[in-house]
Amino acid sequence: MVVVVVWWRGRWRRRMQRRFIKGKVINMLVENVNGDMLRLRKTREAEMENWFSAQAVLRGREEEVNKGLKEMRDKMEGLELHLQVVLMNTDVLEAWVRENKGKLKGGSEHIDVDNTFECVDVLSKQMLECTAVDMAIEDVVYSLEKAVQEGAMPFDQYLRTVRLLSREQFFNRATAAKVRAAQMQAQVAGMGC
Repeated sequence: MVVVVVWWRGRWRRRMQRRFIKGKVINMLVENVNGDMLRLRKTREAEMENWFSAQAVLRGREEEVNKGLKEMRDKMEGLELHLQVVLMNTDVLEAWVRENKGKLKGGSEHIDVDNTFECVDVLSKQMLECTAVDMAIEDVVYSLEKAVQEGAMPFDQYLRTVRLLSREQFFNRATAAKVRAAQMQAQVAGMGC
């Protein structure tokens, strides 16, 4: 019986040692798997953060592209409108040339410059007058500049005269800008009908 008990104790110890080793191995495997899963999870989270930041950058770029596209479409519409105005003005000028072509060939050597262009409305007449005054002032300022360079006019008188002319030119240019805006508005309204 002693032999059986010793044998049984030895067998029991070996079984316990195997269970203990098996448990240790299982615990080590579980710890290794948990560590691998934790590293893999951190790697995937970092990748997801990168994807989210890339997605945010792409959304920002999408907004920029859409904004640029809208601006280009608006500019294209404006250019098409401008093209229509230019084509309409070209038609008017071609009609004027056809109408007045015979007048020059009709034997008339002298052309009345003041009646060369006929204004069709008040705005056109006002624009023609503003442009004429503006160009006349430019010519006068140029002549005054030449006179000062040649010593025919004192410099202080030149400055006073140019200052007065520049003021008048400023007001003429402001009027011309307002007339031009009114003409464009009238042409746009005319095309809308």
